Amino acid sequence: MNLSRPARLVAGKQKWRKVMKLHPALRLIITFSTAVSFVATALADTPPIAKLVVNVETLRSTQGSVQCRIYRSAAGFPEDPVEGSIEKRTPIAGESVTLSFENVTAGTYAVSCLHDENNNRKLDKNFFGVPTEGYGVSNNKTYAMSSPKWAESIFTMEAGKDVSLGIKLRY
Repeated sequence: MNLSRPARLVAGKQKWRKVMKLHPALRLIITFSTAVSFVATALADTPPIAKLVVNVETLRSTQGSVQCRIYRSAAGFPEDPVEGSIEKRTPIAGESVTLSFENVTAGTYAVSCLHDENNNRKLDKNFFGVPTEGYGVSNNKTYAMSSPKWAESIFTMEAGKDVSLGIKLRY
């Protein structure tokens, strides 16, 4: 029997309806497998995450706040906020401060921290360009006469592995 294409489609739909009416368990299986497939696809598209804990030490006072920023690349590091960087601030209550960054995706990063004593959201410098507020970076490579370097400050975040950093500020 040769049916035209529209007739075959109608016949196919009718057969499908018949199968679904005859087998309600089949409908449940198809619905469940579709849902599982959807969830698996959504989870596959989710980047692996971890937690980064930054403990900032050697604060000289409780004035102001501590600002830490995570950088994904050398762009803007260590002072300028750029797209893709993540920043957190917290008031100071003692000699050290701890900041937690949740849901950090796997990759290479560097952290810069600032003791913003006057809460103006920037690193204050004197006439010669030397910082007058405390600053520090991951791996604690700071210099008196130049900015910290990206290559000396990087670290790696791996999927599911939390990282804890201790950063000592330089004044």
